[in-house]
Amino acid sequence: MVAGQVCAGRDVKGDDILVALALQFAGLSLVAFGGANAVIPEIHRQAVEVHHWMTDQDFASLFAIAQAAPGPNFLVTTLVGWKAAGLTRLGWRETILR
Repeated sequence: MVAGQVCAGRDVKGDDILVALALQFAGLSLVAFGGANAVIPEIHRQAVEVHHWMTDQDFASLFAIAQAAPGPNFLVTTLVGWKAAGLTRLGWRETILR
């Protein structure tokens, strides 16, 4: 089974990953009073240990890219979503092909 297709012990298909991502990040946004870096450990735990959307190395690479890129520190959430759901499920394929 491909990483990113297991959620709470069951197979995840299509839009279920998008729903899981939205729920995870909506909940984290409510407790991010210390800024984006305050919830990075919880994002890591959810993405790597709970949902198995990626490996430790994948998360570390995405975090490094987010920190090196200009813009908000919370760019890592976009990269986690891209890694977990892929571009086609995030709607980028239609945007790029137009």
